Amino acid sequence: MVQELDESFAALMLIGYHSKAGTEGNPLGHTLTGRVSRLLINGELASECLIHTYAAALRNVPLVFIAGDRGICTDVKALNPAIGALAVSEGVGPSTISMAPRRAQRLIREGAEAALKGDRAACRIRLPDNFVLDVEFTDPVSAYRSSWYPGAQHPAPRLVRFETRDYFEVLRAIEFVVLRG
Repeated sequence: MVQELDESFAALMLIGYHSKAGTEGNPLGHTLTGRVSRLLINGELASECLIHTYAAALRNVPLVFIAGDRGICTDVKALNPAIGALAVSEGVGPSTISMAPRRAQRLIREGAEAALKGDRAACRIRLPDNFVLDVEFTDPVSAYRSSWYPGAQHPAPRLVRFETRDYFEVLRAIEFVVLRG
């Protein structure tokens, strides 16, 4: 979703994002695919937002604003309170309580404008020095197939692990282990 992002961008804004796999904050609570029950980076459940925020940080582009469900907004504020966040929905079991569309559109526009006028430098995050990517698949066959990725480990029946110091290699592993595996 951020494959064309490079150093020429001044900021990243993510609209329509949702809670991560392994949480109950949204009926869409998944991370990239339904084949994965949990995706962890350095032992923490990771969302698509975190994956893309780290990808942006790799290119020195700060995430300045996100709009989505309450769970993802809470996660972003825990990552960096300076990042603007607007919760337009909240998951309750298999349902979603959503803000009226016109109101959501207006608040997203206002939030985006405020974020771009704000202190972008305060929104920057620092990438960890090392990365451990744990992908817990919904079935052991997917994990076995994906464990053939170069450098991957297969420590448990549904688990594939990949370790590196380079976040670009994490992104490459996600592409081939999670999305194409």
